[in-house]
Amino acid sequence: MIACRLTVQRIGAPYRIEADIHSLGPADRLTEMQGRSAPIIRDFKAWLILQCARVARKSPLGEALAYITKYWGQCRRPMQVLGSSEFSERLIS
Repeated sequence: MIACRLTVQRIGAPYRIEADIHSLGPADRLTEMQGRSAPIIRDFKAWLILQCARVARKSPLGEALAYITKYWGQCRRPMQVLGSSEFSERLIS
């Protein structure tokens, strides 16, 4: 399904940026996250809202989108806090 593939690609984009900036210090990492990941996350949120309205809630994709929506605040944290953990650590904890 195209929507599933697009969802995975959109989720993967910040992780690829995270891999690129992993070796930077906390201040530089925050600056890079805000500059590079923030627009991607903002666009993803708009796309997520649109998809939630289009996809059946009980479908596998609908349930996955609901899960992402539930934990949305954790997705934004690495872009808001200096020295914050990366996306992967934030979403696991």
